[in-house]
Amino acid sequence: MFISIRNEWEESNLRIIPFKEQINDYIISNSELMSDAIEDNLSTLDTIARSPYAAHVIKDIEELM
Repeated sequence: MFISIRNEWEESNLRIIPFKEQINDYIISNSELMSDAIEDNLSTLDTIARSPYAAHVIKDIEELM
């Protein structure tokens, strides 16, 4: 499960588009998808981190959280 979450974030793309043709203003166009993924993944990582069998990945989980 942990590896699939890590792979999902490594493969995800954050779409940023210009806001009304402004030079320094941008919009994150897929923010709802990213927000949902963050929420789901944080709860999964929290569950994994609480497991006594996750000692070998706990350091990696703490880095992601």
